[in-house]
Amino acid sequence: MVEHIRSATKARVLMLIEITLIFFMLFTFLTLGNILVGIYAWIFIISLLLWVLLFIVTVKLFLKTKRIKPE
Repeated sequence: MVEHIRSATKARVLMLIEITLIFFMLFTFLTLGNILVGIYAWIFIISLLLWVLLFIVTVKLFLKTKRIKPE
């Protein structure tokens, strides 16, 4: 039961961190959009897609812990 609570808490914390980082990256891109050019723009876009992918994985982990019924 304790492991279930720990994994659910870990998933919640990861979701909050990832949401914060995604909004920070979007804000950075909007404010520095004319400065980010070339390879730096591609790196930024790839990292943004990576954060979205990690967010999806974290949500799946969170839903998996919700489906497991503690004993």
